[in-house]
Amino acid sequence: MDFVALGKSLGLVAALAASLACGPKTPVEPPPEVKVMVIQPRSVTLYSDFVGQVGAYQEVDLRSKVSGILEKRLFQDGDLIKKGQLLYVVDERPYVAALEDAKAQQAQSEASLLKAQMDVERYTPLYAENAIPKQTLDNAVAQEKASKAEVDSRRASVRQAELNLEDCTIESPLTGQIGLHKIDVGALVSAGTTLLATLSLNDPAYAYFSISEQDYLKLYQHALKTQKERSAEGTVDPAAKIEAPTTQLLLAGDEPYPQLGKVDFIDRAVSPTTGTVTVRALFSNPTGVLKPGLYVKVRIVEKQKELVTLVPQKAVQEVLGQYFLAVVGKGDVVENRPVKLGIRQGADWLVKSGLEPGERIVVEGLLKARPGSPVKPDLVTEADLDAEAGAGQPAPKTSK
Repeated sequence: MDFVALGKSLGLVAALAASLACGPKTPVEPPPEVKVMVIQPRSVTLYSDFVGQVGAYQEVDLRSKVSGILEKRLFQDGDLIKKGQLLYVVDERPYVAALEDAKAQQAQSEASLLKAQMDVERYTPLYAENAIPKQTLDNAVAQEKASKAEVDSRRASVRQAELNLEDCTIESPLTGQIGLHKIDVGALVSAGTTLLATLSLNDPAYAYFSISEQDYLKLYQHALKTQKERSAEGTVDPAAKIEAPTTQLLLAGDEPYPQLGKVDFIDRAVSPTTGTVTVRALFSNPTGVLKPGLYVKVRIVEKQKELVTLVPQKAVQEVLGQYFLAVVGKGDVVENRPVKLGIRQGADWLVKSGLEPGERIVVEGLLKARPGSPVKPDLVTEADLDAEAGAGQPAPKTSK
């Protein structure tokens, strides 16, 4: 090969390599932007929320004690009813006839008794003079006793007929609000079977809810501790019954119900199937807004003004039963930090351990915050997150 040509070829290769080396480099992507929040302990009231359902203080299903045609309905659906108010009338005519028949049979049996008594009075002196055999007197005495029993039976029949006639009118057993009528006038009512309407007393009202064994023991221990503290202060008798916890209701949209309640019943046993305890709280209901069957949240205060660390629930990641927070450390590098959590507090979660005051955690953009990689932190406050959640708009930026 010509050495001159070879040199030119090598020169072209070197020039090409130099041009490639000096060409444009691939641009480096900037770190992703995430929203972070500085965590500081806060003085808050700790509470637990449970799903509950409202129940009436008293509730009665109205049914007739007698069968017959429903003749009258003397109320409008939804009326407020007084105790003893007349509500329904069942056709009385068959029961009036039954009462008259029972009275007639009673009169007949009383006449038979009168004859038997007269026979005994007449036979007694005759037997004393040996004018009649003893068997004749014995038969008269036996007939008198049988007639007395017959009279008692007929009197009971008359009383039962009177009760049946009285039961043709159905009165309210309590004061409360009545619901929709279930059967119309003219329909046949079966004794003890046909549901006529439901009546309930809703002021006060109950809220029923279930708590786990752990929650039950925690609440009991807190109530016991509070009792001992108040006893040491001299405000309560040490032998007094442990005070039931105060409760609050949250209606739709977590709107607080204005009246506070009190736990008045805890079931005698833990359910072996669910591992929960049924609890009941009593609430005043003057406006009637609490209707039986209404689903609510029942909030029980555990501690007043406790200094704790809270983080937004959306900042928590769960992997195989373990909880993690994306912590932004030195150099704005992300660390996947395992933490131990406590109870939920609204939209926040209590952190028991694993997070120090002043540290920054990622609250938005978790998918972009990869462990060991840098991020561009955008500092927000809890108020910014609340405003964003309420308005549906991005939270305003603050100084980093």
